[in-house]
Amino acid sequence: MGVPFTSLRMRQNKIYNFDDLKKTVQDLHKNGSKALLTMNIFPRNIDIKIFEQAVQQIADVGADAIIFSDPGTFHIIRKYLPDIPLHMSTQSSTLNYAAVQFWKDM
Repeated sequence: MGVPFTSLRMRQNKIYNFDDLKKTVQDLHKNGSKALLTMNIFPRNIDIKIFEQAVQQIADVGADAIIFSDPGTFHIIRKYLPDIPLHMSTQSSTLNYAAVQFWKDM
């Protein structure tokens, strides 16, 4: 499901804030389903801090995995969710300084 402010499919998303996201994850878990969160935007350099604020807000929602597209967001997600499984989307690209750092580190 899409995370507010970080999903490319926010127009189709029915989750508009982080409280709704947490409740939806809890409901999925009650029904025996996993919650895979999409954080697949491609933040420009000026958007990296905004992305990090969103990650801070989802750190406690209890997601089972994160799907991300921009490799520059990898270290930000890892900083706040060190143990969550991460899946890089096939839409991956390099558009900001954080993505360049990711590929350098690899």
